[in-house]
Amino acid sequence: MIGKHCIKSYSSTQDSIALSSGEAEYYGMVRVASQCIGIRNMFSDLGISDFKLNIMTDASAAKGIASRRGCGKVSHIETNQLWLQEKVVTGQIKVWKVGTHEDIADILTKHVDNSIITQTLQKTHHHASNSRHIIAPSADI
Repeated sequence: MIGKHCIKSYSSTQDSIALSSGEAEYYGMVRVASQCIGIRNMFSDLGISDFKLNIMTDASAAKGIASRRGCGKVSHIETNQLWLQEKVVTGQIKVWKVGTHEDIADILTKHVDNSIITQTLQKTHHHASNSRHIIAPSADI
């Protein structure tokens, strides 16, 4: 998000196999960090360079991995994923802990009830509709 504007959203499965949920969340943070750097660079090419990269996670373990140097107790983590630690330690990327109820990514990663979906749509300035856009092709079968 840039301010209140959703720039990109999607859901996907991870390619790497993690041995813990904290490690899996960390790998997700690495992926989103690389995409955020790409978006920041694109905006920089357009002359917009006042960006601070913030990653929010509801996983304390993943935040801990990102905020230290080296593997620590997670000795099996892939070393090519540790570049995020340098970006966090040098302040180029900030990692914020958010509560589960504040995590707008939950509707893409787990089963949630309608009230959570509605809240997330409001937070990201989206809305649900039962109709199709006027230029969308017909879905009649």
